[in-house]
Amino acid sequence: MAKGAQTANVIHILGDTYVIDTGDQYVPFYEIGDGNIILLDSGYKEDRGLIEGALESRGYRVAAIACTHAHVDHAGNNAYFREKYGCLIAMPELEALLTSNVLNLKLMNQYLSMTDINERVSHMVCETDIRVPLTDTVVGLCGREFRFIPTVGHTTSHMSIVTPDDVIYLGDAIISTEVLSGMKLPYFFSVADYIETLNEIQNFKFSKYLIAHRGSSDEIWNIAKKNIEGCMARIEIIYNLIDRPMTMEDIFKAAVNEFYINVGTIKKHLVIERMFKPYADYLFDTGRLKRVLDNGFLKYMRT
Repeated sequence: MAKGAQTANVIHILGDTYVIDTGDQYVPFYEIGDGNIILLDSGYKEDRGLIEGALESRGYRVAAIACTHAHVDHAGNNAYFREKYGCLIAMPELEALLTSNVLNLKLMNQYLSMTDINERVSHMVCETDIRVPLTDTVVGLCGREFRFIPTVGHTTSHMSIVTPDDVIYLGDAIISTEVLSGMKLPYFFSVADYIETLNEIQNFKFSKYLIAHRGSSDEIWNIAKKNIEGCMARIEIIYNLIDRPMTMEDIFKAAVNEFYINVGTIKKHLVIERMFKPYADYLFDTGRLKRVLDNGFLKYMRT
């Protein structure tokens, strides 16, 4: 059976807070009565059939979407559900700006050409009704209050969302330990900000914690600790690969081999290169690498 024809599992978390388990991701929602729900993120376009099937089998309609950030797996169905249900959309103001037109999508996908942008992510263009400032903010949606908390690092203005049940949806601010153990190079826009956010998350006190990829927990301290340790371990592996002046492409090739990453297509190469570079940037920004010019080529070496 095609993935789009299946129905994803719905898991009760606490009170009126639930998640749709697509297999790759948790898409949370909050039930507000009379068959209406508020989605927290809208998932991949490719998972639309799973998400719709889960909602429609229970007679739900989407009244609003509260988004953590503007990546394709979190805002991929915003425009579709807005068109279908006329739902409100709330998301961090910079993320909303990035999805306001196709050209702005290029700002967060600079590794893609405009041809790639139009083919792969143009479906994300969508008007946002409530642009949430990057401060701890309470937003009213359909008569309910949701708290948006800045948890930057994965993107420049990623925000986690707290439901009225005191359940915090952390989006991609953190990765579940099960998923983390199988990942080669998790993506962060800024490694330094990601680590700082994880240190802050360790002090969070909520009734339940939801992670987009992919888990639910009563505690978060140990998960955040393992995320920090995993990130720093990957940084050290990359640092130890730089045994001479190397171009960024040289370091990338060495990392691909070291982490046994299969780069079999142009699309995969572009994605992995995007995931890799913030680690190398972090080593430079923290003073462990320096730049040199060698016969007109920019190279990096240990300081």
